[in-house]
Amino acid sequence: MYRDRMSGQYPISASEIKALRPHASVPEVLTAMALDFLGFDVVFVSPAPVLASGQTAKEVEPLIMEDGNYYQQWEVIDGPQIPPADNLSISISALTEIVQRRLDDFAAARNYDNILSLCTYATSKDPIFSAEGQRGVDLRDATWRKCYDILEDINRDGKQIPDIDTVLSELPVLSWD
Repeated sequence: MYRDRMSGQYPISASEIKALRPHASVPEVLTAMALDFLGFDVVFVSPAPVLASGQTAKEVEPLIMEDGNYYQQWEVIDGPQIPPADNLSISISALTEIVQRRLDDFAAARNYDNILSLCTYATSKDPIFSAEGQRGVDLRDATWRKCYDILEDINRDGKQIPDIDTVLSELPVLSWD
């Protein structure tokens, strides 16, 4: 991945460099000299952190190190990021947004854009990507099935949506194991 020196935009793929510099002659192979001329920095991959149960990792702005290179950085988040909400109940739209963000953050821990991107790799010919993609499909299906079962119980019984911690505790644990 790359970082645009002028705007600070990150992440940028090799194909996006051509789109961002439409009037420049961008070579097929991006050498250090070409990247320097075009105003981009290489961002070196850093492994995602090992997570404890209930934690997610989110990629944040890359950090320039003593060697002058940029490296991927990660923020470990304890539990899903939850917007402030009433402690007694939350809306259905807030619940689905939190569940979706939880899945997207899980996928981002392995450098996928979101859960949808991760799931597209289930049919990959690469065995690692295929296994990760299938894991994403399985967790996405199990998570949304449980979430919709909870909502169906609420609708059938006329109850309020429980607080987010209660709902999240009933969802499948998101792990790569």
